[in-house]
Amino acid sequence: MKQMRLFISAVMLLAAGAVTAGAAAAEEGPLLRLLKPAKLHTAAAASSAVVEIIWKDATCVWLDKQSVWVKVRNNKDGKTGWIHQDYLAPAVTSAQFARKMHARGKAGL
Repeated sequence: MKQMRLFISAVMLLAAGAVTAGAAAAEEGPLLRLLKPAKLHTAAAASSAVVEIIWKDATCVWLDKQSVWVKVRNNKDGKTGWIHQDYLAPAVTSAQFARKMHARGKAGL
């Protein structure tokens, strides 16, 4: 449960930052780590096609969120897709994330 709160906090911090459309395209979300092997889906639904399996401890970057589904980019091969949030945890602590965002100029973190 603590990992989920950290994940949600990281997502909310990222979403709260005011950025221009051009800067938003260059921004990357929090780095995530897989807690166990997970299917990377083409859509935010368990019934959607599977792009690949991503293994435990692999890392990916948060791109978007719909309900309990998180859109990610696999750091290993660059493929994107959707993973259920229960399989993900922050790859860094919230303090490390806050320092990184502060270094990028996100005031108020």
